Amino acid sequence: MEGFKDVKLAFRNDKLVSITLEPKELVVNALPRSYKAKFVYLSDKFAESASPQDFERNQGRTYPKSYPTVYFLMHKADPSYVFAMIANNSFGSILGKCMGAKMPLNRFPAKSQ
Repeated sequence: MEGFKDVKLAFRNDKLVSITLEPKELVVNALPRSYKAKFVYLSDKFAESASPQDFERNQGRTYPKSYPTVYFLMHKADPSYVFAMIANNSFGSILGKCMGAKMPLNRFPAKSQ
């Protein structure tokens, strides 16, 4: 398919249960516009408990003060879910994390994978 490196369909008992899309390139902040969906950060409970100082709560949700190298976003639309795995491994994001840079809560760094 045009625009995608890979597209996978998973079936169980002749019923489509999962679609996996791997875009050739998609900037994370374009996800809501591209899929007409609101994505939220999926918090890593282990990382939160190990380093609570690296997270903050806002409007009932938990956000990292700086995003990890790999993180997940989710959109829930009954009865389905959309998940995005994000690789935040650019030189700038790694340097920013080392320097303690904070990301605005309504923006997600890196590109979706």
